Amino acid sequence: MDRVFISYRRSDSDIAAGRLADDLSEIFGRDLIFRDLDTLKAGEDYVQALDLALESCAVLIVLIGPRWASVTDNLGRRRLDDPNDWVRLEIRRALERGIRVIPLLIATDMPGEADVPADLRPLLRRQSSGLSDRQWRQDIELLAQALEQIPGIVRLAPAAHRPAGLSRRQAVLASAALVTVAISAWWGWGTFVHEGPVPEADRQVEIDARALGIVERQLNPRPGSPPLSQQEINAAILTASPGIKVQILDRASGLRSQNWRDRDTKPIMERTIPVFRALVASDTEDANHGYHGQLGYSLKDRRQPEWSEAETELSKAIELRGPPQTGNWLFYEFNRAICRINLDQNFAHNRRSDAGSTSRILADLTAAATAPDVRDVIAGEPDINRWLALNKVKWPK
Repeated sequence: MDRVFISYRRSDSDIAAGRLADDLSEIFGRDLIFRDLDTLKAGEDYVQALDLALESCAVLIVLIGPRWASVTDNLGRRRLDDPNDWVRLEIRRALERGIRVIPLLIATDMPGEADVPADLRPLLRRQSSGLSDRQWRQDIELLAQALEQIPGIVRLAPAAHRPAGLSRRQAVLASAALVTVAISAWWGWGTFVHEGPVPEADRQVEIDARALGIVERQLNPRPGSPPLSQQEINAAILTASPGIKVQILDRASGLRSQNWRDRDTKPIMERTIPVFRALVASDTEDANHGYHGQLGYSLKDRRQPEWSEAETELSKAIELRGPPQTGNWLFYEFNRAICRINLDQNFAHNRRSDAGSTSRILADLTAAATAPDVRDVIAGEPDINRWLALNKVKWPK
């Protein structure tokens, strides 16, 4: 089967990728479109499924938004510079196999050669197309016409059943609601109101659109606009759908990871704190350790660190995550160790910690050091190095 593979970054173009997949599924059939969230089944191996999808695809559509090349990981490194970054791997494998690759630009220009690694530079020579909210239908139709020219990709008959999920009317309403709420939130026009009876599915679309608009207003406020209260943000996020909460977490955590290091940009990072607080408040079943972890990071890294609350949130994240395991989640222990060091009054007075504090801090550092990336960060952390020296702890280099 000749399929259409949609490659995208969640923190750059997640909403557009979902809309694109829905519209192309309606035109060509859901079986012809591969997008990881929609296509993978529970328990399916992600790596294997992506490889199989690439093997069977006739075209790779690369969604490129404003942050596509600049998204960073928890260490502040560009994801695109990582040879194992999945977006990079998807594109590189498609180029190596001679699969047609279509860059689809969303509110941005084509990246320059300096913005991409050498193995992706052939992408820059591919003819690109654009995708805008204002001309969405026209852009989708032009893309569909281009895809039809590829052997094996054929439109469904007009009478074909719509795919499961949102109808075209609901998708259009979602688009309109998202744009209306985002604009009204930005310019302070007030609350989006739908007049007349609202079906349940459409009501959820409006709730989700409002949540996204409120979050965008908090993270990217219009100059001179009144600040949002924590209560307003909590109320907007509380009833948002799970998928929208994932998008909100990705948006806020991306902004946090880009701005926490430099003191000049920390005020931008601090805008994420109310959003993470609202996500935590909405998680009444304590199902998502990431909400607590991101809130803990932000509280620790603000201009005036809130060490105690940060330690509490990181401890909750660790509790929900479960036993230590290799990977990025071990940054919880690393950051909690820094909080505990700075909460220790003995450390503040250049004295050795008591036995209990020493045991807890060393337990966190030992767990965190099982991940090679975290171990490297530990070696360069000034507070940790000073604590180790004060307590005469020999840490393996």
